[in-house]
Amino acid sequence: MEKLRKKIVNVDKKIISLIGKRMKIVRDIGKIKKAAQMPIQDKKREELLRSMYCDIAGEYGLSPEFINKLLDAIFEEGRKVQGEL
Repeated sequence: MEKLRKKIVNVDKKIISLIGKRMKIVRDIGKIKKAAQMPIQDKKREELLRSMYCDIAGEYGLSPEFINKLLDAIFEEGRKVQGEL
């Protein structure tokens, strides 16, 4: 069981790293939006991503409810990051 737990930790580290990379990109997009005086939130884009990611998640046996909760947190943090620029 300890080997499996170590594998989980390694996967979690990768997830955190990827979210960090995503937030860096979000900051870059936020700078562009700010310069162009665009709104931070793009609901149409978020819905497109939700649909796409729920489809992908289904291939891994993940529920749409779980993915939407995860995306809620990711999108909220992204808006927060952009709002701080």
